[in-house]
Amino acid sequence: KIGDDTSMKGNYKISDETKIKLIDPFLKTLKQESTQKDYLLSIESFANLTQKNLLKITSKDAQLWKKHLEEKAENKTLKYSTALKKFRHLSSLYHYAARNNIAKNPFTQVTMEEAEPVIRYVKLPSITEIDSVLTLLKSKQDFSLLLTVLLSFKCMMTISEICNLKLSDFFQTADGDYYFHIRPENTWTEARYCYLPEDVAKIVFQMFPSDSAQATDPYLISNRKGGKPCQQTLRKRLERLCIRNQMTFHSFNDYRNAGIALAYSNSGNVRLIASSIGLRTNAHINRLSSLKLEQLDAANYINVFVKNL
Repeated sequence: KIGDDTSMKGNYKISDETKIKLIDPFLKTLKQESTQKDYLLSIESFANLTQKNLLKITSKDAQLWKKHLEEKAENKTLKYSTALKKFRHLSSLYHYAARNNIAKNPFTQVTMEEAEPVIRYVKLPSITEIDSVLTLLKSKQDFSLLLTVLLSFKCMMTISEICNLKLSDFFQTADGDYYFHIRPENTWTEARYCYLPEDVAKIVFQMFPSDSAQATDPYLISNRKGGKPCQQTLRKRLERLCIRNQMTFHSFNDYRNAGIALAYSNSGNVRLIASSIGLRTNAHINRLSSLKLEQLDAANYINVFVKNL
């Protein structure tokens, strides 16, 4: 059966101590019951493979798990995306274990590469279309949609990340550069920092003048009540605006993919782009020390600016 690891060395009985100390509290951090089951299946498969106490796992065991999954993907008994997901399940488990002083993290130096994304250029918005949409939003003074499109395209952020941004996540370094602190939705994943080109930072200042009174840590893009915006509402607003002005509608994800494609075509560096958009590869190292080298360059590869801002 594809994806079934129960045929490995035999079912290893996970100790009650391991369940109480590590597995049960970790699974409680996962909101969906279906997600908990997926993680548990991966944990049980890992235990069957290593036949070891999960509180005493080493980097050799992590390497064994990686090799096992890569072989299954190579043999076409498991999709690579599924293999990568299973690998990350265990990586997340031991990241949680280390953070809570339960066990060491053997996955610190063991990673699985992202599969190179296949982007269908024909479906991506053209530079002319992007410029037209940005010009339209500027003329309508719809700064919330303007900023959302800019963050999707020039900063390659997901719409979920954008909707979660708060004003306190926006900051300036001693060198005068602007960044957003992208906070992970899950407590066991890594945060990242996103460099903002000057034209994007300028929109933020227009939306939040320094001399204006602000509510306590407002959302960068908010709904009418000042709360967290709805992704679908933002999408529908942009779609209606494009239809009214007889323009081709593209989703925020389309703009993000266009940004990724343009950055990749200019750099040819998969790891640089992957690091810039928060993917875990070997380039996923100390983000503060690599911020200027990787994040800044990735954003500047996108040489498109809003006119007269």
